Amino acid sequence: MKLSNFNLSIENKKLLTDVNVEFSEGKINHILGKNGVGKSIFAKSLMLDNENITVIGSYSNVPEDITFNELRKVLIKKFDMNKVDHLCSILNISNIDEKIILKKLSDGQRQKIKILVFLLFDKDIIILDEVTNALDKTTSYEIYELFNDYIKKNPKKVILNITHNLSDLNNMDGEYYLFEDYDIKKYSNRKELIDLYINGGN
Repeated sequence: MKLSNFNLSIENKKLLTDVNVEFSEGKINHILGKNGVGKSIFAKSLMLDNENITVIGSYSNVPEDITFNELRKVLIKKFDMNKVDHLCSILNISNIDEKIILKKLSDGQRQKIKILVFLLFDKDIIILDEVTNALDKTTSYEIYELFNDYIKKNPKKVILNITHNLSDLNNMDGEYYLFEDYDIKKYSNRKELIDLYINGGN
């Protein structure tokens, strides 16, 4: 996935200017940036420009006034049952109480359900927008394991992981980028990026 002379602004506020960057297939491309630099706006703008992109974030639209069992039935009608159940097993959500509506589940369970739904759509480019934000360690590690395995089995996919959580970088190998000076700059290794981010990256 390549961006050429990419610009982004909102309400006359410049976020990115003439960005030229390429994200690799078969890898998790970590894009690190502090709050307020425009990471989520960047994710949404990419999704609007390309129908082969799916974004999994806090604003992702999954119905919450139905039970998980009702959602599962809908997904099975649209997708292959074995694929639905396989992903449910990997995400450790197969045993969610059938009678509890989704909005009453824990943050971690709801995040896993979002991941389930959007992976089933099988888009070429997957953008993870702060997917481990505010999750407990156990849930975060399950998500790390899922995507580490997923990208190995789908080497033609592109995953962008937009985050400010350094634990993401430590638990999912990949390539490393930083929102910096209205640009998205690539860094050669994780340590270099983390050091810059902690010691004064934008």
